[in-house]
Amino acid sequence: MSSLRIGIVGAGGMGATHARAWSQVEGAAVTVVADTDLPKAEALAARHGATACASLNDLLAAHRPDLLSVCVPTDLHASLTIPALDAGCHVLVEKPMALSTADADAMVAAAERNGRLLSVGQCVRFFPEYARAKALVDSGAVGNPAAVRCRRGGGFPRWSAWFADPARSGGVLYDLGVHEIDWLLWCFGPVVRVLARALTASLDPADPRDYG
Repeated sequence: MSSLRIGIVGAGGMGATHARAWSQVEGAAVTVVADTDLPKAEALAARHGATACASLNDLLAAHRPDLLSVCVPTDLHASLTIPALDAGCHVLVEKPMALSTADADAMVAAAERNGRLLSVGQCVRFFPEYARAKALVDSGAVGNPAAVRCRRGGGFPRWSAWFADPARSGGVLYDLGVHEIDWLLWCFGPVVRVLARALTASLDPADPRDYG
């Protein structure tokens, strides 16, 4: 069986995570890595016997993979996903999908017009504890839920400055809270009405913690 050729754009921590996961998938092989920081792309590519590129354009022109993992800051998702879909790649894009519904809609439209698959890395629904919680809800073991409260703990991501810039990441609630929103939609179905308030607009750049 021929291997599914996997490309990775973004050679940071998440790009390395995707590359490591793809290397464990039977029938798949990481063949090319792109990053504007070429030495970083070369280092990740070397670990997987892949080729390194300095841009998505170079990757698509010379090494078009069957599937591209988009592992860059959220504000760049649409600008990289749409060209990859137009070039004929299937795409797995990291969460959150985009910073606006307009970008998300444009990404979906690109997948549809090219007949390609587009998926978003909403991984927690595959975690055993989240799947088990949904199973308990579905079975009626917790009764008829009337309210759900979600809490996500852990340190703020400090390994790259863009996480603390709401214009790039959407802020901590958007970047991490999207996991809880995805799980709630999976368990309880479509949203009927939304009321939300947050401190995001008034955050101190030196302290990016948020509340909503």
